[in-house]
Amino acid sequence: MKLFETAARVLLILSFAFLTINTSGQLKKVSKEHAKIMREYSDLYKKYQEIQKQASSDKELVAEGEKLKNDVEALMIKKDPSLKQVLDDRKEIEEKVDANPNMDKEELAKLHEQYQETSKILHEKQHDIMEQKKFKDRAEAINKKLRERMIAIDPNTPKIEEKLAELREKLNQTTK
Repeated sequence: MKLFETAARVLLILSFAFLTINTSGQLKKVSKEHAKIMREYSDLYKKYQEIQKQASSDKELVAEGEKLKNDVEALMIKKDPSLKQVLDDRKEIEEKVDANPNMDKEELAKLHEQYQETSKILHEKQHDIMEQKKFKDRAEAINKKLRERMIAIDPNTPKIEEKLAELREKLNQTTK
């Protein structure tokens, strides 16, 4: 799963950093300003992710997150038993990628597409369940604890978040 996230992030960064699509659908190089903002965003986001990763290693948070995930999946399967197969398919894809990190690009692309399809189905169902108050409250409590941990690790976390939002806005403006 980490491989998919990393690959998607790299593709996103490369596409923003070097190319954009103009209104006629033709590719054009982005401005130096856009590329500079994208590099700054990428560097700052890496720092933010590192803080988040450290905070996420808290055993209590991991246990609470895993319990919430399991409860949501159990309810999803209870409401729609066919989702058990979708969950199994996604897990199988993750295991294939983890078992063979050096697989060829074609196979990886195929698995990535399958993973995206299964994830889309699961996210839609998960979203419905997460709208229920008891699940929403649990998720918000976990996020609050995570954020508190992040701030304890690096007190500049709120400033980093503000700067990331500011850079995202600038990126949106430079692509228009």
